Amino acid sequence: MFWMVQVERIGFLGQGDVGALWALAVVWGLAAALTTWSAVLFASGRLKP
Repeated sequence: MFWMVQVERIGFLGQGDVGALWALAVVWGLAAALTTWSAVLFASGRLKP
């Protein structure tokens, strides 16, 4: 949650507690990990669309 808030602060205010690239990299990494996890669950049949 911290990293998502930082991306918003950088977008609106132009500054944040951490660098923009670092915050975006963490958010993108989390999105990629959760997408992969979801795809694995659907492929295994544990979740149904």
